[in-house]
Order: sequence, then structure tokens, then C-alpha cells
Amino acid sequence: PEFSLVKYKTMAGKGYMKMINEGITDSLIGLGYAPEQVGKIKEYAIEKGTMEGSLLEEAHLPVFDCAIASDNGRCLTPEAHIKMLAAIQPHISSGISKTVNLPNSTTVEEIEKYVIMAWQMGIKGLTFYRDGCKVYQPLSTKKEEIENKEFCPVRKKLPVDCASRRHKFRVGDADGYLHTGMYEDGTLGEIFITISKEGSALAGLFDTIATLVSISLQYGVSLEALVQKFSYVKFEPAGFTNNDDIKIATSIVDYIFRYLGKNYLVNCDLDPINVIQVLDKIKEGSKNSSGEEVKISSKLCPQCGGFMIRTGSCYTCDCGFNTGCG
Repeated sequence: PEFSLVKYKTMAGKGYMKMINEGITDSLIGLGYAPEQVGKIKEYAIEKGTMEGSLLEEAHLPVFDCAIASDNGRCLTPEAHIKMLAAIQPHISSGISKTVNLPNSTTVEEIEKYVIMAWQMGIKGLTFYRDGCKVYQPLSTKKEEIENKEFCPVRKKLPVDCASRRHKFRVGDADGYLHTGMYEDGTLGEIFITISKEGSALAGLFDTIATLVSISLQYGVSLEALVQKFSYVKFEPAGFTNNDDIKIATSIVDYIFRYLGKNYLVNCDLDPINVIQVLDKIKEGSKNSSGEEVKISSKLCPQCGGFMIRTGSCYTCDCGFNTGCG
């Protein structure tokens, strides 16, 4: 039997499709209805999802009963499904099975009764489906159920052969490579991160990060959201880079995501953070060899590029350079 006169099918990813039982027309003509009556009854069924209340004679209503109950409760009973199988089983040597549709309120005891009934009728196979027993159900009789449903995300993997790009970077004393893979339209779909310290915990960490980012991108997470979230994350190794566009990075993660934002996003709007001030805050509260607390300023040494310490009215660097006082 048909699932319903009118049903809604969820599409892969998002959206739905309205499906009409086209067998209605032939059935009405076979019952002797005039073409204009057929048109009006069909329009009513499409709008209301049931034949009740239309021009259809009450005696003909059982002809259009379906597996799922209409708003007025009309539907085929579970026993009707079982009797359909019992009528065909004697004419075939192998087993035959179909889905017996059950309402959501069906109990275990009722299912037991249906199984015994099928066994007594000589049926070899039987399948049950209780309405609403799964979180995701492809067919529904009500548009509202489809529109209010949480859709499962769908992963869009990259093709076997895709455009890719390699970028070599250096952050502080750590070297690495960033490999990116793109979809046909040029959007980013995956990344691979290789750190110079192969086999170390750091290398394993970045391999995991790359995998998580790749899967997130393929499930539809926006690159912009990832860039905003992970830019300026602070941990070692950190420091100067070999990239003129990103002179200082607070970590390798910071460098990678700011690089992705600059190269794969249009008008990448990162928070206007002064990176030197960020590093200044990290080192604030450091102590010298005498145990005295010193504050490393945001002023860079012109000789070695390191951060300088304010000493009175001048600045001093660990390399020995001094701006001079007075």
C-alpha cells in the first residue's frame, strides 16, 4: 500500500520534496467519476492530505486508505498488512516480506500478537516499523514535521584529484609545511600540517588539528568561524616568522589560521589586536637573575629584534644594546 496520499521526503543535506500519489487519478476514473470530479477530488486530497470531506462517496473511502493514518485516523490496520502477505505466500516457494507500519503508540505485547498471527497464517518473513522510532525519518505526512526537523549534516569529501598548495613557514625556532586542498570552486576543503620535529608530541598534535579542521570544513563549518576562533591563540613555540604579512605569531596555530584567513577569505576581518602588545602581556611579570620583577616592553631591539626592558628612562636588551639615558 501507499505510505500516504501526500507525503514529504527529506532531501540529502537540507530541504524536502512534496510527493503526490498519482494513482489517485486512475483509481477515481476506474470508480466512474467524471473528469471534473476527479480534478476537484485530487485538489482536495493534495491540500488536505485526505479524501474525507471531498466529493468522494463514503463507500469508496477504503479504496484510498494508506499505511499512515490521516488527520481523521483512517489507515490500514497492521492486520491488513499481514493479510496481504498471507494472500500471496501460498503462491511462491520462497519467503516474502513487507513492512508492517505501526502507530507510535504500539506496545511490545501488540507486536507479539502480530508475529503470532503471521506465523499462524504461514508467513515466512515480516518487518515492523513504528512511526517516529528513529530520530531521522525520510518520509512524513506533515510539512511542519519536515520544516521543524533538525537535519543531519552531510560530509562533502574532496575529489580524488584536487588542486593543492604548499606553504613553508617558520615560527620562532620551529619550521613546518602547510598543505591545503581545494574544491573545484577554489574553496578550502582540507589541510595538512607537517612540523620539523617529526615523531614528537608537537607533530602528533598538529596532525590531529589538521584532521579536525579538514573534517569541520567538509561538514560545512565556515573557514571564517575557524579563523576568528583560533587566531591569536598563545603557546610556544611563538615569535617572529618568515612571512612579511604575518611578522609575529603568538603560536603556530595563530600563524596557520591567520595565513588561511589572508589567503582563502575575502576581506578577512580579524580582531584588531596588536601582536606585540599580546606578546608583551605574555612576558609581563618576568623576573631577572636577582629575583626582581621586570616588565618587558613592546619596544623592539634594533640590533637583534628582541624585546627590550625599560630601565629608568631608557631601554635595554639582553644582547647588550642600550638606547642610552639622559
